Amino acid sequence: MGKNIIKIITFLLIAFFVLSACCHKPPPPISQAELGDLRAKVEQFEAQVSAQNAEIEALELELQQKKVELQNLQDYEQQLKDDGFLGEE
Repeated sequence: MGKNIIKIITFLLIAFFVLSACCHKPPPPISQAELGDLRAKVEQFEAQVSAQNAEIEALELELQQKKVELQNLQDYEQQLKDDGFLGEE
């Protein structure tokens, strides 16, 4: 009895996959106008990404400069403390 159930389930699974493969329709072809629209959108998104990447690079450069400025100020503060011009907090 158990073997028959396994055979039936196996047959049904195989039949399902065969039928789904046979009945699958390919997507409709894309017209040249739709293709042109999609290309234009891709180019627009690429331009946006490029602009955002440039902005990110500029912000990263500014951040790096601010880190250097902060380190310089901390070094100067430490030098003042070492020289006795600035008390410990």
